[in-house]
Amino acid sequence: TLAHGISRIDIAFVLAVMAFNILVARFGMWPYSLVTFPGNAGHELMHWFVAKLFFAQPAFPSLWPRRDGDRWIMGSVAFAPSILNAIPVALAPLLLLPLGVMFVSNFMHPATGWTYLFCGWVAGNMLFAALPSGQDWKIAAPSIMVFGLLGCAYYAAVRF
Repeated sequence: TLAHGISRIDIAFVLAVMAFNILVARFGMWPYSLVTFPGNAGHELMHWFVAKLFFAQPAFPSLWPRRDGDRWIMGSVAFAPSILNAIPVALAPLLLLPLGVMFVSNFMHPATGWTYLFCGWVAGNMLFAALPSGQDWKIAAPSIMVFGLLGCAYYAAVRF
């Protein structure tokens, strides 16, 4: 047993779910979207929640996958980005990392049987979806650069 009652078996099962997600993508978008739905929903809801928190006027998340040219969009949340809210809203899925770990320690570990499998599937998908997408990084990048330059200017002003 590791920290917070999470066992090595719990970790192995969650990692297996994440590996299965990668494997099932080979069978097409619809099987992939069904298998990864909890993570996709969590990813988009994190964007929505943080956009609400930062007054970014979010639209309710779209969780239905749709084709955009030669790629698929798993979901989206429209919001009004500003220099102040772009970073937290775009990188909001990172909040799924601690939520996924809490889910494993509080719900998956004490569960047994089908409940254990279900909780492991949800936790694995939450952790799988925790990384911001390429589009998320494109939204956050201008603000990251502005704040990085401001930080460098502040450091230079204080240092020299």
